[in-house]
Amino acid sequence: MAGETTIESALYTLITSDSRVAALISDRIYPLLVPDKTAFPSVAYQQISEVPMKTHTGPDDLRHERYQLTIHASDYDTARAVRRALSNCLDGYVGDVGSVSIKEIQVQNEYDGFDLDSDLSTVRMDLIVHFEE
Repeated sequence: MAGETTIESALYTLITSDSRVAALISDRIYPLLVPDKTAFPSVAYQQISEVPMKTHTGPDDLRHERYQLTIHASDYDTARAVRRALSNCLDGYVGDVGSVSIKEIQVQNEYDGFDLDSDLSTVRMDLIVHFEE
């Protein structure tokens, strides 16, 4: 993978290089699940779906994928602050990150929750990412 950037690593780079987000979560963003004993607030991300695009001549290089970010925080206000910072960082983003050309990121959905097992506030965000790797 030398020299190549995945969309996941591009999203990680965008999120951790934003000063507003970094002030809240530092680099505590993880694929799928937040590891045990991680400080809060923190974020887990996962791909929800990929919609293959086709043209009249076959598959298109442009990809459309849905990602979900789950924010975990010890209180609701902090979870919402992280959500706002992530939304400001990602919504409408267009640009290149390494070898990934992001055509647009759209925040599609945001909703609140609470994890009874961990006693943490959660906020989830769904993103649609249009890109070429």
